[in-house]
Amino acid sequence: MKQLGIYFIFILFLFGCGKKKLNQSDYLQYINSEESGLVQKKTFNNVTYKVKLHLPEMISATADENITKAKFESNMKYYNNKVNFIFIMEDNGSTKVKNAMFDKEKYGAMLSYANTELKNDFKLLNGNDTLYCGLVHLEPANSIQPVIRMTLGFSGIDSVGRSLTLIYNDNIFSNGPLKFYYSKETLNNLPEINLQ
Repeated sequence: MKQLGIYFIFILFLFGCGKKKLNQSDYLQYINSEESGLVQKKTFNNVTYKVKLHLPEMISATADENITKAKFESNMKYYNNKVNFIFIMEDNGSTKVKNAMFDKEKYGAMLSYANTELKNDFKLLNGNDTLYCGLVHLEPANSIQPVIRMTLGFSGIDSVGRSLTLIYNDNIFSNGPLKFYYSKETLNNLPEINLQ
């Protein structure tokens, strides 16, 4: 009988613990923080790779500073099966990135590569499905501290509740393949956005 009581309390606890709901500002602040689990960093051969996953909810919530519930739901219909990544490469104890950014010939070759082949270096594992990058945008070099910053776009995501693994075969600095794993627990335990 005691075990049945403990089991009943555990079930009540599970159903009583819904997802945390945050207003738009707090939601975006949390999602952009390292605490969310959506920001990852790896260093390989003196180059640091930073990756930030943007889920459909985040993409939808950033469309407008004070988004309405109706606009958010409309955005979600469009972004529902899409994810984006912000992908940054920067020096860590070397000048590889700096040299690539400030050498006109190397930077020109990188831009040419970005326009033709770079998207083939990325793929996304969504559960058992392999998805190929639909969009890569290399942002112009405009920083005092040189970084290579890209936006990546994937569509055809079956369910963001499944695990995601971004794989990058770095043909710019000959590193990789590098894997950035997002567990389904991380994705399922994110807070929800609370809109009026």
